Amino acid sequence: MTVGSLLTVSALAAGAFLLHVGNTHTDMWVDGVDTDDTFTFELPHHRFTVSAKEYSFSTQLSWEEILQELERQHPQGYSDGEDSWRLASASTPVVIQPLDDTDGGYVLISQTARLTDQSGHTLADFPFPVSPTQADWVPAATVIDLAFPAKDLVDFYEKIPEARIADDVISVPSSAGKNVDITITGQEVFVGLAQQ
Repeated sequence: MTVGSLLTVSALAAGAFLLHVGNTHTDMWVDGVDTDDTFTFELPHHRFTVSAKEYSFSTQLSWEEILQELERQHPQGYSDGEDSWRLASASTPVVIQPLDDTDGGYVLISQTARLTDQSGHTLADFPFPVSPTQADWVPAATVIDLAFPAKDLVDFYEKIPEARIADDVISVPSSAGKNVDITITGQEVFVGLAQQ
């Protein structure tokens, strides 16, 4: 091997190492109900994607080690079964769970939705259990079918101290300064700003 070849191989190896090290992050975040309400979590990881509502990543840590770190940084959160962790809050409700299509990948999801008028303009952001099968925007004054059992919706809001549940109506604080009312009828919901 010539000196030139050795230098080229060394430069490529150093570049690959720096790329790997430069691709390691510590902080992750998603927005809450207001953009001022941000959930942050520190954990060595490799980032896949980032948006205001989702942060996907992989880590060398086991799920148990991730849960220990979440408990240390956010003791008000809780493990929800074997494969997810949640923080129930009116300002920054989140869930961390494994990604379905990766081995060792996870996603941090802001559990908030946007209430829009019929023209698509934002009326308010509010806590809502979004998922890959449930959109993160809800048109006001429209009946929508839930993509999950209605009982799961009630369970979600029962864990948020600021939520008020009476019969088939759930009232929860929003970014508009008014509550959002969610009326449940079977597997359908009607969502709108509370009349105050």
